[in-house]
Amino acid sequence: MASITERKIYDIIGDIYASASSDSNDGWQDTYVKICSLVSAGPGSLNIFDKRTATYTPLGDTNHDGFVDEFNSHYYSLLPFRKNIEALHTGQTFDRERDFSDRAYLESELYRKYFGEMGYYHIVHHCLIDVDSVASTITLSRPKSRPNFGKVERRALTMIIRHLRHTMRHYIDLSNARWEGRLSAAAFERMTHGVLVVDAAHRIVYSNNRCDEMIEIGDGLGISQDGRIKVTQSNDARRLRSALDGIFSSHAKGGKQYGAAMQVYRTSGARPYQLVISRIFETNFRQDRDEPLAMIVVTDPERSVLPSDKVLVDLFDMTAAEARISALLASGMDINEVCKELQITCNTIRTHLKRIFSKTDTHRQSELVTLISRLPS
Repeated sequence: MASITERKIYDIIGDIYASASSDSNDGWQDTYVKICSLVSAGPGSLNIFDKRTATYTPLGDTNHDGFVDEFNSHYYSLLPFRKNIEALHTGQTFDRERDFSDRAYLESELYRKYFGEMGYYHIVHHCLIDVDSVASTITLSRPKSRPNFGKVERRALTMIIRHLRHTMRHYIDLSNARWEGRLSAAAFERMTHGVLVVDAAHRIVYSNNRCDEMIEIGDGLGISQDGRIKVTQSNDARRLRSALDGIFSSHAKGGKQYGAAMQVYRTSGARPYQLVISRIFETNFRQDRDEPLAMIVVTDPERSVLPSDKVLVDLFDMTAAEARISALLASGMDINEVCKELQITCNTIRTHLKRIFSKTDTHRQSELVTLISRLPS
């Protein structure tokens, strides 16, 4: 049996804090393996438990490959002390030997068919943190051929678990924040408008896919060599600088939202881009940034993004033909052009339109086009 020393315990505690701040789970895996080695534990895991789906996601584990998937899909439903586990709250521990009889466990299907062979006999399951729909737990085990965890091992685990509980709260909060950030970024990437975020020096710190496309085309919008937003025409450049300087000026501080709107003319002669500019973050939004940021939403009036035919079928119970006609009309075609495109008569189109008006609660073609143009793509 490995000796338990204060130095080993404090090394593990240091690893715990390092793992909690990392983007990767590799640190948790190494930390959990060290905990198992310290107290001579068998298979087990450090988990995030989703109460809504009753599934475990391991941060670190010493089980065989595929065990967690098997546990979530099969073993968990067979767990004879499942209710004991689910009843735990922050800081509480389930000790199989103390809280569930040997006889009931040894006779259970789970032990006879699976856990006995795997070495799950003495089981200690601790609830580190229990918040809303998520819990963090740590499970340690030993086989029947070995004694349960003793006083020295439990004392070491008590010290380690105290720090695990503290860092798991931080880790869950940080994970939620990262998830929300990824969700926000994904939403911005799906937008049909271009979105730019610039700092007080007018340098671009973020642009979504649509804005990247506009910049790559180089028709009115661009990026200077030092990463600043630039526009083609000098008059537009002066107006843009003035608008951004106004947002970042002293009178715009103190929580007051200052905004501006302008057009940016394009060298191709296409209709100008429409820009709406506003401050979005206050000072110290990030610790390494000491100025607010501004968001520029860019609309291209030449680009119409319409919902797919499938969206129209699902929303309004249209037939495929009705959806195609509606989409073509919304794209700017008149009835004659739609007839040529679909190779049908105008009378057929008008028959379809009557049913389309009824399904969409519209009465004129202009109302239908307005309705469709406002739908998500």
